[in-house]
Amino acid sequence: MIMTKTEKKNVPDEAFETTHIGVLDGIRVLAVGIVVWFHFWQQTWLMPIAGDVNLDYLPRYGYLMVDMMILISGFLLALPYAKAKIYGEKAPSVREFFTKRFARIAPSYYFIIFAILFVVAIPEDMYATGTDVLKDLVPHMFFIHNLFDVSYIGTHLDGALWTVAVLVQLYAIFPFVIKGFNKKPILTYIIMTAVSVVSTVIITRDPAMTGDFSKITMLCNNTLSFVCVYANGILAAYFYIGFTKGRERTKYGQYLATVIAVGCVMLYKVLCDDLARSVSEGKGGVWQLENRYLLSIVFIIFVIAVICSVKWFRKIFDNRVMRLFAGISFNLYMVHQYVAERLTQEDIPHMSGDNPAASGAAYQWSKLALCLGISFALAFAITYIIEKPCAKSIKNRFLKGTEKRKK
Repeated sequence: MIMTKTEKKNVPDEAFETTHIGVLDGIRVLAVGIVVWFHFWQQTWLMPIAGDVNLDYLPRYGYLMVDMMILISGFLLALPYAKAKIYGEKAPSVREFFTKRFARIAPSYYFIIFAILFVVAIPEDMYATGTDVLKDLVPHMFFIHNLFDVSYIGTHLDGALWTVAVLVQLYAIFPFVIKGFNKKPILTYIIMTAVSVVSTVIITRDPAMTGDFSKITMLCNNTLSFVCVYANGILAAYFYIGFTKGRERTKYGQYLATVIAVGCVMLYKVLCDDLARSVSEGKGGVWQLENRYLLSIVFIIFVIAVICSVKWFRKIFDNRVMRLFAGISFNLYMVHQYVAERLTQEDIPHMSGDNPAASGAAYQWSKLALCLGISFALAFAITYIIEKPCAKSIKNRFLKGTEKRKK
């Protein structure tokens, strides 16, 4: 639920937010933005280096921010249930949960899939047979395309959509998981973490999996390995609501939280440096699996610290610009990689050298400008022409009675 301007004005700055936590908009934009940066960096080779300042690790390992996106998803979804449990309020129903998730995800997701299929893939004969079309399309229709080589590694639809499959699969278990956290939180958390640990051990101990680049590329992003990330997000929501109940912000508490948030940024750099060593040895996928839990701990400490930080630091993440971009971030995520790769395939702009760097700075910046301009234009259009009208219609159709009963 998003607070109105009047409601926000009536909330004292010292109070902790429990309904809509503004800084999470900015953190989501940051996470999506770094993933976008990673994919655009792959196509432009623009290096964020100026003198002694080297931020190369941010785009080079930007894919790690998918973990942040999934963590925030778990935190946000659990927030109203944690508040209901701790404050004795009514929790959202299962019907309400799935209806809102479907309304948020499905309209633009299916629009993108079918737009690519009928405007690009089929007209350009990317599939040899109708069966090949179905092998790619059907798994995408049911959000299980990350489970098959042909619809993940070999898809002609949109490579970035594997993340949506993971999210929806985690949505499917969410009602069961949240019941577990309400009744037996420690046991539920242990089980969820164990699922990720066991799946990681099985994969990383098998040379046939770790030695095959295609297999480890797919397996390092398997849904089971993200269950522990989801668990940390959910647990953090319960911790946050419980810890802040009856409390107000204190000056020194805000200072401490700000220092911790900055410390997490520094620790993230250390983890990226460690990942770089593993990548150089051809073990980047293994590193992701083995460090996913630790990375999610760093991320969730950062999230909680930012929420509790000083006002000026929170403003970096909670402002009108961040709220605007947060509104289109999901659709930006879904379209950006496909846009960048299509521009490369169509040689737009023309690459005169053997690679982007050899083609010169003018080419690199022009390519980046096109990637950004087209991706943002599509994200805004899909959000306001497809997603929002469809979501409103779906909610009116399936939640009309529910909203009345709440009132």
